[in-house]
Amino acid sequence: MRATSAAFVLILALVPRASDNYADILAEYDSGDQTAALERLATLSPQAIDDGFELLLTRLSAALGQTAAAMHTEAALGPLTLTSPRSSAHHLDLATQLIEKGQAIKGRLARPLPKSPLWPVTGEFRRLWYVTVITALEGTGQLGPSTKYADQARELYPKDADVLLLSAIGEEMRASARTEGLADGDRRKSLEHAERYLRDAVTANPDRLEAQLRLGRVLYLRHESAAADVLLRVAAAPDARLRYLSALFLGAVYDAQQDALSAQTWYAKAVREMPGGQAAVLAVSESRYRAGDAKGAASILPAAVHNPDAADPWWTYVFGEHWRTPILLDALRKARQR
Repeated sequence: MRATSAAFVLILALVPRASDNYADILAEYDSGDQTAALERLATLSPQAIDDGFELLLTRLSAALGQTAAAMHTEAALGPLTLTSPRSSAHHLDLATQLIEKGQAIKGRLARPLPKSPLWPVTGEFRRLWYVTVITALEGTGQLGPSTKYADQARELYPKDADVLLLSAIGEEMRASARTEGLADGDRRKSLEHAERYLRDAVTANPDRLEAQLRLGRVLYLRHESAAADVLLRVAAAPDARLRYLSALFLGAVYDAQQDALSAQTWYAKAVREMPGGQAAVLAVSESRYRAGDAKGAASILPAAVHNPDAADPWWTYVFGEHWRTPILLDALRKARQR
């Protein structure tokens, strides 16, 4: 009986209440409980959302466009489990239309927004929105959509270090072995594009160590001799992830140069930085095995599986700075009001 009652309560919670209309939800997101507003928004049907959006375009306050863009972006990219892939795409499309209002650029990612008294979003909000959306899409492996938004962002912000870095991450993802169905020539072309974007990103902001790290990695993949010099700039970074990856990549650089001693030195440094980093442990093991130390190669392998829950930044490297997504979404929420 209790289980039945609990299920009934859950069903009632998912059924839209009379007050769960788009205008009320948007008002709550604007000046009330944003998380509760998103939960209520998730209960609306696509038609109810479209009807509410049309109301926003024609009858609601002209100042609410930026708030609505933030709300729909969170609904599309936030962690709510009630949001399906189709619903996420719907919300992102609506947010895109709001962002593009008044945007001085030829290209369009979605349907042009009809004439409306809504105020265009501010320039600061628009830039933050693009960075947020591209970061989130890359973080979930959505290469196609992220590339379209990155292309748009580069037209708007051609010298922005973050936009250039995100563009390069997308090209690295395309060139990765994890991306299927791509010819070798296309992978090489993507690495060429990534190098150009990363060089421009480093020029725009030399302190952006993520760009330095990725430039070194791309140079290595393109067999450029400058790879080691670039990676060395990151080897003493304040962030353990950057130190780990730079050491791992430097080991690979010296491995490719058949400098076994230097390679083992850097692989060992990577292990010291993150003892649970499976990629570094396996690299040390393989390096020892190639050097004829089969016993030593075998002895280190248990460290790679000692803690199956240990995080290794190498496995998520291809997905860019995915951990920034909730931070950026929170910044977008805070910037909702003009």
